[in-house]
Amino acid sequence: MNHGIASETHEIATLAGIVMPFLFPNSIYCEEGYYIENKMMVSPDGSLRDNTGLNVEYAFEGKAPLNEIVMRCLQHYSVPARYIPQTVLEAKVTGSTNGTIYMCWTSESTTVFKVPSNEQICSSIEKIARDIYTADVPKRPTRIPIETKVLKEHIKTHAKNCEYLGEFPSLFGTNVENSHSEQLKMNDSKSFSYKELITSLHKCLQTLNDVYNLQRMYASQVLVYLLADLDRLWKPELPHSVPVMYCYRGYSLPMDIARKLIEHCIHACIQRGLHVPVVSSDGEFVQLMVQGKNGQPLTTHQLSKQVWTEVCKLKKNEILKLISSVNIAHRIYTDDNGRSFIESIDNGFKLKTPRDYMETNVKRSRCSLVFYSIRGSL
Repeated sequence: MNHGIASETHEIATLAGIVMPFLFPNSIYCEEGYYIENKMMVSPDGSLRDNTGLNVEYAFEGKAPLNEIVMRCLQHYSVPARYIPQTVLEAKVTGSTNGTIYMCWTSESTTVFKVPSNEQICSSIEKIARDIYTADVPKRPTRIPIETKVLKEHIKTHAKNCEYLGEFPSLFGTNVENSHSEQLKMNDSKSFSYKELITSLHKCLQTLNDVYNLQRMYASQVLVYLLADLDRLWKPELPHSVPVMYCYRGYSLPMDIARKLIEHCIHACIQRGLHVPVVSSDGEFVQLMVQGKNGQPLTTHQLSKQVWTEVCKLKKNEILKLISSVNIAHRIYTDDNGRSFIESIDNGFKLKTPRDYMETNVKRSRCSLVFYSIRGSL
């Protein structure tokens, strides 16, 4: 806590001295107090307003995360999901039109992000807080609310939608008791020629390339795509396949990237008049064969696995509600051979009765059919 309070001066100094002149030259920084929104207190670090000082363009939130193990500030190159609720609520209470500016300050550098507004997350947070703390008979929570799981997924998705604005040098601010303004520890600026500017930019480009080469993960495997005839042994004198594409990879390869690589290879073959009706691979890429692009199952076995996984996540009361909702609306009919049937006409289920079914046994037969005669999938 003390580290965060002490770093607020440095965060504002960097924002006003480096970030705003470069990204927001027409805005002014204003300090903010606290806001009460639906019995919740929200206190942003400040706001960026237009020249009139009346309209809030961005709320501002600065962080200086400290790793207590190594006692060092660790830089963020993406907005952590744990800060999304705070930033979206700050944008809402300040009436920001563009969201919140999130800053991660360290002594070496400062990263800046733009966090968009999200009314859905704000509403979910307010509902959960209201259900817990403003109930008619308040009681201590004994478990996490069901809505929290969906809220976490929305927060993770929103964190990925934040815009990275850049990395900037950090400034150190200091409080001067004899003055109402803050002094910044900045190096004296000096003029330079156009040639020096171009030379500096080339050096920056070279430095970025060097950093990329030093930090990138070296490939440990090569992925080769071979184009073969459906009958690979029709002429033994000829090679059975021809390599058409390859790429380097590490120990793991995400399936969405592997799918895009295959689609790119097939599209290139189609452009050259080659028809590719079949794609085969080893077991590592079996997911591409049993799941579609959006995760939908392509085989009955995969459908069963996904249904089983979803059902395992359900609680007992949810499973009972699902079972009790089956066969509420049904009809009874007799075929030409005199066999009687009961058929469900809701939820797409079909229930077939035993041969000795009689209308007088509807209630008894229905109870047994729910468990062993359901044709379909949940």
